[in-house]
Amino acid sequence: MDGVNLFKFILIALALPAQYYITQHWSNNNTEQTIAFQNLMVSVRDFRKNYFTIESWKKWYISFVIENENNLVLRKPKPGDVNYNGDDLAIEVLKYRKQSINFAESSKIRSPRPSDEKVKFRVGHVVYNKRLDIYGVIIGWDEECHAPETWIDRNYEPQERERLMNQPHYLLLVDEKYQDKFSGKVYVYQDDLERVFDRKIKHRNLNNFFMNYLSGQYVKKTYLQTVYPYD
Repeated sequence: MDGVNLFKFILIALALPAQYYITQHWSNNNTEQTIAFQNLMVSVRDFRKNYFTIESWKKWYISFVIENENNLVLRKPKPGDVNYNGDDLAIEVLKYRKQSINFAESSKIRSPRPSDEKVKFRVGHVVYNKRLDIYGVIIGWDEECHAPETWIDRNYEPQERERLMNQPHYLLLVDEKYQDKFSGKVYVYQDDLERVFDRKIKHRNLNNFFMNYLSGQYVKKTYLQTVYPYD
């Protein structure tokens, strides 16, 4: 039974108990009971639309990534940095929030997938970032860097920019162990990563992206599976 038919079955199964409840607890007026029942059905329909469609989860995912772009740092803060994780970077990010192309948050389906030699890691892999000394799980990737120019200037030295910009970049959900330095996610380049097979990640939003942990990696939920069908 597919999802639509299952929902219809549940709706029909609940119709009689709902109607009985209304007759017992609402007014005895038939018109008022009918209106109450219709309102209940509308609420059930809206609930399905808001929480049980790919589009609704897609909107949530994009919103989650965009709202936290101020945490997408690539390097460790340096002495003398002004508001490195503060208001200036948050304001900068707001300029790009509607473009949906930066920081591996694009909803464009990654198909066909590049070779493993090109994009070495997959969504759901747990990785260690050598430069930042943190662990995280991959929730997105780009074949090359997609970030605002101001973010690139902040995080790349001029002499290394071309080399780093042209390699795959990954969006990581960072283990909460490092929340004193990184409160959510980081956007990092491939050369800094090593895959880890014996470590799970703790993060309050982990279950929004993955169903479970199996055989050394996390299993994607519907939206991530749609965007990254071959990971």
